Amino acid sequence: MEQMMRRDLTPVLIAYIFLILTVFFTVSSRAADSNPDVHEHGVGALNIAIQGNELKIELELPAENVVGFEHEARTAEEKKRVHDAVAKLKKASNTVVLPENAACELEKAEIKSALLEDHHDHEKSKEHDDHGEHSEFAVHYHFVCAKTGLLSNLDISLFKHFPSTHKLRVQYITPKGQGALQTTPKSTRIKFN
Repeated sequence: MEQMMRRDLTPVLIAYIFLILTVFFTVSSRAADSNPDVHEHGVGALNIAIQGNELKIELELPAENVVGFEHEARTAEEKKRVHDAVAKLKKASNTVVLPENAACELEKAEIKSALLEDHHDHEKSKEHDDHGEHSEFAVHYHFVCAKTGLLSNLDISLFKHFPSTHKLRVQYITPKGQGALQTTPKSTRIKFN
């Protein structure tokens, strides 16, 4: 009887945890730009959630890792770097490589950063630079997968495309469990429980 109750609650608990992670991902991406404590050059954060046929991935990186600076793009070269970085990040395979047999399709890629905002008030922008504000890139990928049961691992390809990143702190939650680990350019595979 107790085992049957646990099975009945498992989908509810997974849905609840998925909801909590979604809220956490949203709040953390907004807080990252204003919290210098979570900002470390060369290091990023990757959060992964699998539920049902959905795979959600959130990546947070200091702008320094992505474009080489954290201030508003001022020159044509800096603007080009930002534009090129967004194009790279929109292609999820530049960040993660999923097992082909899971048959995952990218439904949405969303990229946010203070560097993408239109800064018409240069005094305000200068004020931010004077206070040493840190800029982040927050990337959200939403996949729909035909066979999420075959998502037993994924590989990080980000290090090849953004070599200033040398470590990712990873957290994941799947129907099989949850975990946390770190990946580096020499250790790019994430194995789920």
